[in-house]
Amino acid sequence: MYTIFMEGLLINAKERQCFMLGLLSIFLFVYMPILYTVLVGIVTQITGKSNYGVFSIILLFIIGGIILIKVPDKE
Repeated sequence: MYTIFMEGLLINAKERQCFMLGLLSIFLFVYMPILYTVLVGIVTQITGKSNYGVFSIILLFIIGGIILIKVPDKE
């Protein structure tokens, strides 16, 4: 295990992983609903159809699923 010096604290790799997961969860649960709403609004304004705005979010889920499939299993 290696350690890093971060904001005056020595943090090992396991604690750093937990810290980064916490930051990711803050980003996902606070900022993503705002970004999704903005994305739907922009696509709806450009195309004039709200169906395409909702489709843009479905497209993001499909892209995320493809990326998730490509991640190698850790065994």
